[in-house]
Amino acid sequence: LFGAVGLSDHPEIPMQVDANAALVVTPVRDHSFRVSFGRGHRDPSFNENFYDFRRRIGTRDGYQAPNLNLDPESIQAWEAGYHGRARIGSSALRLFLEAWTAKVENLVGTVTTNVAAGTVAKYPTVTVIQQFQNLEDRNGKGFETGLDWERGHLRLAAHYSYQRFENAATGAEIERDIPRHKVSAGLHLATGKVSWDVWTHSVSET
Repeated sequence: LFGAVGLSDHPEIPMQVDANAALVVTPVRDHSFRVSFGRGHRDPSFNENFYDFRRRIGTRDGYQAPNLNLDPESIQAWEAGYHGRARIGSSALRLFLEAWTAKVENLVGTVTTNVAAGTVAKYPTVTVIQQFQNLEDRNGKGFETGLDWERGHLRLAAHYSYQRFENAATGAEIERDIPRHKVSAGLHLATGKVSWDVWTHSVSET
């Protein structure tokens, strides 16, 4: 059983408490099961809180406004998985499978608003305002699996992962910045004092 707790202080938000705990069971040698829970966060950056200047936004006079009321981004996740290793003659086979669910809150992004000239008193020519704001919460789930085969100086690996996120309020699937599938494959070869690694990755657009 493993666990950790962390405290974080920030001048613009309340103290944050992060924690994680994991239970790892190995019923037989080379075969283990793991269940874990974790909570983490990201404080707003200096730029997100304090940017305050006039700038060009497209062809118009714009203003980047500060926001001292941002909440930290946070994530709470459950994970469960299996890792195993077996000998087959002179070869070693490794297999893993992990699944997870996650709740992401208070994602920060840029909001652009068109305004009438004179809305910003100190910059009367401004007609567009940009500001970092908390945009949405997301719920996600997914899994990852992989197989490694090793014999002598040669090792082959193949991994696949899947994820799906949806807007927590509407239930609509999010595709604009969440690739659903990823496939990786690699080869490792050791020859004398030199080792070679070749990897290829494929990430879906949606």
